[in-house]
Amino acid sequence: MNLKPNILGIDPGLERTGWCIIPSQNQAIQAGIVITSSKDPIGIRLYDLQKQIEKIIEEKNIHLLSIEKIVITKKIESRLEQVLQARGVILSLAGKFQLRVQEIAPNTIKKAITGSGKANKTDIKNALRLIYKIEHQKDYTDDVYDAIAIALTCKNSLSYDF
Repeated sequence: MNLKPNILGIDPGLERTGWCIIPSQNQAIQAGIVITSSKDPIGIRLYDLQKQIEKIIEEKNIHLLSIEKIVITKKIESRLEQVLQARGVILSLAGKFQLRVQEIAPNTIKKAITGSGKANKTDIKNALRLIYKIEHQKDYTDDVYDAIAIALTCKNSLSYDF
């Protein structure tokens, strides 16, 4: 078991939750996605999300949870309830495991990764590949790239000291 604390970056969602672990030592990042079935009732989906994130927290010695702040826009309005429910489950786990939580606004993440607070998904992916040498994996979705960007922004911020 790794005895050093790690950062868990989360891009919350009910259908897909991207996650990324940034180790405190210069080890390779780990990233992936939690998917819940739209065929299942909401309670089952939230519980499934909880179990999968809880397993990551328990196995990877997480010390800090970094999660994207919710900014309400017309684009997100239709998914807002589900995103907030998924976010609530994840923040509840932070409480259970007494994790520090750092919430980061989307434009702060974009600026930290690309230099522009108005960057788009492609700009973020390109910056992650070029600057941070994140190699594309076939199962990396936008949610995973967002989780990587969230975790890296947290790691690079002055407010967190390993």
